[in-house]
Amino acid sequence: MCMLKVYLTVFSVALCFRFVLAHGKGLGCTVSERIELIDGIMDRKGAIRYAGNIYPPEEYSREPTENEGDGGRYYSCVCTRRKCVYVCCYYVNRTNCEESSSLRLNRTTAGPGRAAWSVADLEEVELRGNADYWLIYATPPTWNYMPGHALQISGHEGELIADGSFAYGAKVYAPRTFCINPTDDSMPHVWIKETDEHLELHHWHSLGMIVSLPFLIATLIVYALIPELRNIPGKSLMCYIFALTASYVTLILIKRSVLDSSPELCTAVGYLCYLSLLSSFFWLNLMAFDIYWTFGGHRRRTTDPGLFRLYCGYAYGFPLLFLAVALLADYSDLMHSKMRPGFGDGQCWFKGEQLISFVYLYLPLVILVTANMFFFVSTAVKIGIIERATAAALQGESGRHGAYTNERNRYGLYVRLFVVMGITWTFEFITWVVDAQHWLVYVTDICNCVTGVFIFFLFVWKRKVWLLLQQRLSSHRCVAKDHRG
Repeated sequence: MCMLKVYLTVFSVALCFRFVLAHGKGLGCTVSERIELIDGIMDRKGAIRYAGNIYPPEEYSREPTENEGDGGRYYSCVCTRRKCVYVCCYYVNRTNCEESSSLRLNRTTAGPGRAAWSVADLEEVELRGNADYWLIYATPPTWNYMPGHALQISGHEGELIADGSFAYGAKVYAPRTFCINPTDDSMPHVWIKETDEHLELHHWHSLGMIVSLPFLIATLIVYALIPELRNIPGKSLMCYIFALTASYVTLILIKRSVLDSSPELCTAVGYLCYLSLLSSFFWLNLMAFDIYWTFGGHRRRTTDPGLFRLYCGYAYGFPLLFLAVALLADYSDLMHSKMRPGFGDGQCWFKGEQLISFVYLYLPLVILVTANMFFFVSTAVKIGIIERATAAALQGESGRHGAYTNERNRYGLYVRLFVVMGITWTFEFITWVVDAQHWLVYVTDICNCVTGVFIFFLFVWKRKVWLLLQQRLSSHRCVAKDHRG
């Protein structure tokens, strides 16, 4: 115990020593926020006049130099007199970043209470050369001690406050938790470090996916073991669940900031997550189309390999096309910079700008969900017509009646699956529109928890499936005994 106390004491002293070295003797600011009062004039009271400001002795410190005769160097914390704004030169040449002609942001002339703000209170302010602001070309020092990842937004989505903070959505970020990134556009980007509250929401969101994962994997294993389930509808379901599982795994890695220390891997996982998420959308759309096509009177074999390859071309081809567009936008000049999704620009996922989120994610989602609704409603109408018109005929033809019943049951399963996924992504869409109100985020988390469990009980927890699974496992045991014999 004594040795532990000694180690803790030494560790604490070392930290304090390092802190003093980093901040400067008597100064409560980091090295990046210090200004050298070079050529300043000291009066009889010890105050230094520099650049139109007067720094009393308690606001500066002296550091000796090798030449004791020169009186040393004097430093002060510039942020005590001016509003410090950090400028991070991400993906911009450092020289161009520091010599950029414009650093314009919107600033509100109202107080810190956002409820009273209006458009009339906003004004555009040029930060470069502004006497109210001091630009620091560095990453905010607090980011080194804050877990999580940064969020990139366009400068016009928020505004500076009189005290130097930055407001975005319903949140106000302190000066050392954001930085400005010059761009080729008229309005720079702003990077915001996510707060503990945001990180807590990310952890809750990923926890729901973690709960779903074992059930999704179990469903995949059962369908892989039973050949009778691997017809076209069964294979389509397996591909859908595989894409959903891949998207959940990558989202968990992203939301729990597992890959923040490896930018290249983080970017690659972001693209993989985007591809798998879109694939799950398209496979669900294909399943809705397949049941619609079946009830439309189009006969086809449920084991036709050519048809399944066509389905794969659709469900993987379009997501790959979207991914190619995203890659072209990120790594070429063929598209406007405002259309860059920005995978890996401070976060694994794409930028949080509403235009980017809508174009690359929610637009295809809305189109596919609308198409699914059309397929399911049309199928329901056809089922009603068939049941009323052919009830008597089906009673006399048990084979056709059995086939019809199976397809009708499959329709019911798909509708329930669509409802669950529809609810999940509807709430996801609403949280995006209303800027992620907390109770809606928790509803989305509950839906994510339910998804894997629901799929498992919907497609696996059935008497027919369990009987097939028992037969399959018993046949494997018999084969194993024969080999041992």
